[in-house]
Amino acid sequence: MLSFTSPHALSDSFPVNDLPPSLLKTSSSLRWELTRIALAYDVPLHDLASSLPVRDDGYDALWPQMVETAGRLRREHVALASKKFVPPLQTRNNAWTAADESPNVIRTGKLCFRSKGSPLAFKLLLSPLKLEVKSCRFARRSGAHRFLYLTIPSLQNAKLPDYLSGQTTNLRQRLQQWLLVPEKQLMGYSWTVFCTRAAKTTKKANKRGDAEDFGGYMVVLFATKGYGLQAVEVGDILNWFMPLHLNLESPVCKAFARIDLGITMTEILRYALLADFLRFLEDLPYHCIQA
Repeated sequence: MLSFTSPHALSDSFPVNDLPPSLLKTSSSLRWELTRIALAYDVPLHDLASSLPVRDDGYDALWPQMVETAGRLRREHVALASKKFVPPLQTRNNAWTAADESPNVIRTGKLCFRSKGSPLAFKLLLSPLKLEVKSCRFARRSGAHRFLYLTIPSLQNAKLPDYLSGQTTNLRQRLQQWLLVPEKQLMGYSWTVFCTRAAKTTKKANKRGDAEDFGGYMVVLFATKGYGLQAVEVGDILNWFMPLHLNLESPVCKAFARIDLGITMTEILRYALLADFLRFLEDLPYHCIQA
C-alpha cells in the first residue's frame, strides 16, 4: 500500500543525513556524489560511504570505487538483484573540479514515480554536477551548493502510471504538505523551499509522452544551514536581492517575477555603467496597473 497516511511521507525518499561522521566534514561535491550513487542504486547511503576508503585520490579514482561498491551492495540485496537498473552517469571532471567554488556548477534532481509494489510513490534521483556557462544572481551571492533544482512530475491522471490511477488528489495533497515541511534533510544540509516555477519541457519528452518530464514543475530548494555553512534564512537572501521594505506595495505577481529573475541563468556583466546612466522609476500603484 502506498504511503499516503503521513504528511511527511515524501521525506522517506530522502536519505536523512545518513553519512558517517568522518564524511560529514568533507566537500559538498563528494557528499553529492555519494548521495546520488546511493539513491540510484537503491542502497543505504551509510553502507556505501562506510565501504569507501577516506582518501583523496581524485575523481577518476573515486568514481569506479563508488560504482563498484554500490553495485556489490545492490547485488547482495535479494529484493533488488533481479530488478532492472540504469546506472547513473558520471560527472564531468570540469564540473567536479569547480563544484565547491564556482557559482556556475548547478545541482539538479527529480522526483520520479517508483515501480509498482513499492510502499512509496516517489523516488528521488540526483543528476551529475553540471558546469554551465551562466549562473544566477542568488548562486553568485550565496554559492551554487546552496541551491537544488528539483523537478516534480505531472500529477494529472492522464500522465500517472496505471497503478497510481485515481490517486491524483492524494499525491497532490502529500506533495503540498511535504513542500511546507520547514526543513528537509539531505547531505548534511537543511533545505527549505525557495520558490517554484514551471518546468521546461523538451521536445524529446513531448514526443515520447514521458510522465516524469512532461507537464511538471520545478521546486528550487535552498540550504539554510548545515555542515560547513553559515546559517542563512530565505528571508535574508530575498531581502538582499529585493529589499522587502521597499517592495511592500508591489503586486504579488511582480514580486514573484523578480524572484524568478534572480534564479534565471545570466552572464556576469562585463560593462561598467556610471551612476549618471541610470534612471530610477517608482513602481506604479496596483490600481493603476489594473486600469
